[in-house]
Amino acid sequence: MVSSLVLSCEYTPLALGSQVAAGELTQLRDTAMFHRDTVARGEAIAALAGHPSPVADRALADIQSLGSAPELVRTWAAAGRIQRATSLEDLAVLAPQMTSFPAVARPMRLKVAQLPGGSASDLLTLATQVPALQSALSPLITARNPAEIAHAMLTHENTEARRLAAGLIGGMAQGTPGLPSQVAAVYAFVPSARAVPWRGGALYVPGLAWNRDEARTIMGSLIEWHLFCDLGRQVQEQQQIYNNLRSVGLWRQAGIRNFPNNDTVSLLQQWGQVVAGNTALPRRVHPGAAGRPNALARAPTIP
Repeated sequence: MVSSLVLSCEYTPLALGSQVAAGELTQLRDTAMFHRDTVARGEAIAALAGHPSPVADRALADIQSLGSAPELVRTWAAAGRIQRATSLEDLAVLAPQMTSFPAVARPMRLKVAQLPGGSASDLLTLATQVPALQSALSPLITARNPAEIAHAMLTHENTEARRLAAGLIGGMAQGTPGLPSQVAAVYAFVPSARAVPWRGGALYVPGLAWNRDEARTIMGSLIEWHLFCDLGRQVQEQQQIYNNLRSVGLWRQAGIRNFPNNDTVSLLQQWGQVVAGNTALPRRVHPGAAGRPNALARAPTIP
């Protein structure tokens, strides 16, 4: 039995390994939790970390959560659980439990490098849950398709993940041809929408070097969403849009002459001066609607 071997300290790693093969997982767990010798505890944890049975997962979780165990032993158990992860999704599940064990940041980084690349959303989740991993994860995130990162920036359930995505996009600007146009595309207005795509979190527009066409594309989309929010009385989301419309690098580059107005009709009139006669720009906010008293009621039906 494993218990007799390790409790007497007369075991060897080879003998311990043969016992693991025989399925002595409960004894290994008890050894790691209660043995008087730290080396014996470490050997038991190593054996559990390398065992394929799901029972080993539960055993390591028990060891990690045992408050009376030495911090070193609990940290080893946490590292063993990381070693057993087979996907970034697994690491994302483990990450919140690891914040009490700073020493596992290195095993986390090593494991991330070994696993197949996950989605931008999964990587951002992990980076925000374990800030110590951000430097290791950032290159993996920026290697994803820019449109995927931008979509995560707009829709991720975690606001900190959205903020991180916006910052990474800003850092990609110099070496990613076509980045602004790919980012601008994610803000496109959806006529069938029932809610704004960033609902439940912050709205970020990265500070890129927009050219005129890119700035007009994103400005037009944001103004359409501004109108949508006005019609739907979504006051908070409308203010989020306006906070981004005020970016000097956006509205000036788009060709708006004066500081954008937060009143929708006035904003449509300002935009009308830009889009008048330009059929390539959004018609939903064409000045033909903005000049009428019932503009807000009629604008969504304009072809």
